[in-house]
Amino acid sequence: MFRLYSQNDPKWKYLTLGNSDTTIGKSGCFIVSLAMLYGKDPQIVNETLKEKGCFTKDGLLLSDQAAKALGMTYDGVTHTDPRRLCIAETDYYKGRGIPQHFFLWFGLGDIVDPIDGKQKPNKYPVVSFRLFEKNGQA
Repeated sequence: MFRLYSQNDPKWKYLTLGNSDTTIGKSGCFIVSLAMLYGKDPQIVNETLKEKGCFTKDGLLLSDQAAKALGMTYDGVTHTDPRRLCIAETDYYKGRGIPQHFFLWFGLGDIVDPIDGKQKPNKYPVVSFRLFEKNGQA
């Protein structure tokens, strides 16, 4: 269905998000999750999003613009489990100074965590779900 990627892969972990100083390895969980949904490696997705101006100056992703740049559909944010493949957000690491973390959500309790790129049971409390879809897929 799709390839599993880790934000800590040496091929891209040191690449910056947009024109910011932050890297995929440090703060690229959203980009890596989006890359898995899109079906291209994170380096290609990051470069495409840079070229299309889809980042804030601080390296935060602009979801609407990113979806357009990648030929995807973005149906916004929900706080109710959509029971489908999407990107989920947690505040699990907030106590460690990381306000949010993103990962792939399967809607059945399993996730792919971009920290290590492995599919596993979810341990995170979910704050929200980001509804991206590759165009042409239901």
